[in-house]
Amino acid sequence: MISDIFNVKVLKIASEEGPALGAAILAMVGCQEFKNVNYACEEIIKLEKEFSPIKENTKKYDSKFNDYIKLYPAIKSLFQNVAKQ
Repeated sequence: MISDIFNVKVLKIASEEGPALGAAILAMVGCQEFKNVNYACEEIIKLEKEFSPIKENTKKYDSKFNDYIKLYPAIKSLFQNVAKQ
């Protein structure tokens, strides 16, 4: 769905520990186990799956977003009132 909404390729890493893995990678670079973050990521992060946008879905989401852009000026005050609560 994210791939379709933003019309970009999405890569899923083979780890459920995304934020913790990122912190560990930064720590390893800080301890000079790897020369830089890019190299560490290339060595450590393994990809599990790739998602490509589905053109039909992307068109539908684009259409809905265009509808929202047209409607937003009329409903803007509703969003501002919610933010104040």
